[in-house]
Amino acid sequence: PDASGAAPAVEDEGESFARDVRMPEGGTIHLEKRPQRVIVASASLMDTVAAIWPPSRLAAIPVQALTWSTIARKPAPFAMLPRFERFDAEEIFALKPDLVICTTLSSGETMSALQSAGVPVFRLGLPEELDGARHDLKLIASVLGVEERAQEFDELLQERIEALIRDVGDRTGLSAAFYVHD
Repeated sequence: PDASGAAPAVEDEGESFARDVRMPEGGTIHLEKRPQRVIVASASLMDTVAAIWPPSRLAAIPVQALTWSTIARKPAPFAMLPRFERFDAEEIFALKPDLVICTTLSSGETMSALQSAGVPVFRLGLPEELDGARHDLKLIASVLGVEERAQEFDELLQERIEALIRDVGDRTGLSAAFYVHD
């Protein structure tokens, strides 16, 4: 992300985008062209997507992202985007997404209804550890076609991890928790 908290624009000119991406829980998603109107179903996923995907390519954001996500710290790039309260098929379909990114905890009924209406839905499981979250970053980047950005973000994340390890030093008994609000 830049100083405003937003990922830079994505250029589409002259590229061939068509791709098939395998989902962790099974199945494959096929996209002919790079998404223009992405819906991210939860605040927890917004953290990952916002780091690598520009707000101009989001159809809307979950209202919870403004308090539960890292975008709450720098909301300006996301201020003009429509918001949705619930991951409900009718509400999401009305926003005209060309890709929905959600987790297996998201409403199965909503996922099925969107898929039946022809909306590509990319489902991720819930990571149980940091390596799982980093793997999900790569999967999301693959479906969006921004693998290089994800690699750069992952390297920045690794630098932060190493700095934390240095700062902790010999202290023992420290632990961390991973919390998802979906």
